Amino acid sequence: MKPNNFILIIILMLFNLNLFSQEPFKLGSPAPPINIYKWINKSPDTSSLNGKTIILEFWATWCRPCINTIPHLNDLVEKLANDSVIFISITKENPEKIESFLKVKEIKSFIAIDFNGTTNANYKINFIPRAFVIDSNGLIVWQGHPANLNEQILKFFIQKNHYKSKGNSEKK
Repeated sequence: MKPNNFILIIILMLFNLNLFSQEPFKLGSPAPPINIYKWINKSPDTSSLNGKTIILEFWATWCRPCINTIPHLNDLVEKLANDSVIFISITKENPEKIESFLKVKEIKSFIAIDFNGTTNANYKINFIPRAFVIDSNGLIVWQGHPANLNEQILKFFIQKNHYKSKGNSEKK
């Protein structure tokens, strides 16, 4: 192999590693702010998101893996969503595109538009789909591909807080 080809391959490998790596948050760290441009199908009471468990999923209509996880997430919404558990699916696409998509494919979570990408930047989203579980103390307790999120994982974080709230020495 010519030295120039070898160097080119190394550069491409490094570029791909950087492009597709997802800088993880340390579990138990405070969740960044969630900035919503517009709610599409319905809107949670955003004034009372504090103290709730939030499942935050980043997705898009053009993303086949995102679309493939919709039935799985809809099932989790049906089983676990209530006044203290909120599912939010967030995208950077325009509202008209999402509304058109919803005529063909049902999404049972709250759907939010992050039109300017602020929340995507806050959560360091380099690829989608990507999901986070934020516990009632506002801490990130799980992150990964939404297909890997299951009922048992969610129940663990819903039934008891995995991390103690700041300044609270009692177990939850």
